[in-house]
Amino acid sequence: MNLPQSDFFNVVYRHPNLLFHHDHIRAATDIEAGEMVLIEVPVLKLRATVSSNSSLVIDAQEFAAAWNLLSPDKQAAFRRLQLNNNFTSGVSNQEIDRWYSNCLAYLQGQLYAVPIVGCRFQQSCRPNIRSELVKIGQNNSWFEFRTLCRITQGTLLRMSYDVDGILHPAQSRQNRLLARKGVSCECESCSFPTRSDPKRGRAMGVLETEHPAISEIGAALQALHDEGVYHFDGSLYYDAYLEYHSNGDRSNGLLCYKHCLRIAERDGVPPPAELQ
Repeated sequence: MNLPQSDFFNVVYRHPNLLFHHDHIRAATDIEAGEMVLIEVPVLKLRATVSSNSSLVIDAQEFAAAWNLLSPDKQAAFRRLQLNNNFTSGVSNQEIDRWYSNCLAYLQGQLYAVPIVGCRFQQSCRPNIRSELVKIGQNNSWFEFRTLCRITQGTLLRMSYDVDGILHPAQSRQNRLLARKGVSCECESCSFPTRSDPKRGRAMGVLETEHPAISEIGAALQALHDEGVYHFDGSLYYDAYLEYHSNGDRSNGLLCYKHCLRIAERDGVPPPAELQ
């Protein structure tokens, strides 16, 4: 680990088998699907609007007020974060640009914030971890980062910084990431869009269909697993469960519901309702 211990000031939990570096985090041993790898309370929670080109816009005065509330140690930790070379907000303030480069959605469409350690997970459209905002009481909340699949020793931990756009075509994903983060994704799916785009498009079409057929759901699951995208497994299996249930196929319906329970446990979320 080459991060200063002071950078972990807001970390509630960190997996013992992770190697923390300045610009990435790596698995020191094999880590199973559904394991918690990090819990962190973020800093600099700010309201942001989304511009026409998908970039975020914050108020410089609100940033200054939030910045002044940070202790000198926290300001120093923040300044050690990566500043993406291709990003500029146009406000001539490196700390604001650093905030844009490293923030995550804190309350979707309302607030964004920076997890000092968690923002070091590498961007990928084939992520092996996911982040989830968890509210603890009325005024407290934190980010939980969990594995989406089994991660082998030495593997980089990767996260999508734009889950809302993860099924869009590669060029659209790249445009959104450049506008918001100033980065270009170098994952396999972005490098070979002619192979990737049709699969993601097929899955997105099924997810946007109100009552997809069982065969379409199966094809979407296969396409997403080929692409290394596991965020939508739960909703697709639940759609299949509903279809089997409506057709009176209790056996296959129960099998799909068991998948729903497994995925809910993996993601650390409440299980979906079981039909009677």
